[in-house]
Amino acid sequence: MSAGFTYNLTPEEEKVERYDISSGVRRRGPYKLDTTNLTVGDYLPSFTPIYANLKTKACYPVRNVKVVENAAYNATAIKVAKLSLAYVGMYVSDGDKSAAVTAINKTNADYDTLTVSLGNAVTANQILFESEASVAGVAGVQTLTIGTNPTAGDKITINAVEYTFAAPPQKVVL
Repeated sequence: MSAGFTYNLTPEEEKVERYDISSGVRRRGPYKLDTTNLTVGDYLPSFTPIYANLKTKACYPVRNVKVVENAAYNATAIKVAKLSLAYVGMYVSDGDKSAAVTAINKTNADYDTLTVSLGNAVTANQILFESEASVAGVAGVQTLTIGTNPTAGDKITINAVEYTFAAPPQKVVL
């Protein structure tokens, strides 16, 4: 070493903030990105949504895919935007049905092609999201349509709960 120079060989700890959307609080900490199903060279852009396990201090990228071209309900190939983080074996869902991705073709410069059997039609700009497993229908908001003129005393039973109409019903909230 030259005379009069000192070197700090241990780097200073960098404090990186992460925003917790559920509480509106910025979180700091040594979160480790789970790189399962990420390959060397994958691009994770800034502001990629992540979800974090606060106990294990691990974070995972949210894997949504944007459809770039309409596909019929029986289509087995769905064209999605490049850099989607999709991987073979993941399940994608449209909110109604989900299906496993069995292959990905990344040879086209404009889009990637996912091989799936979703069973629903998809439209351009629709967002498909990663789901836990293949299901026939994803639980969510259900719609019940009743005839236009129910009368007082008409009854309906849902999950062993009986509802009786007053005269005339304006809106049924379940």
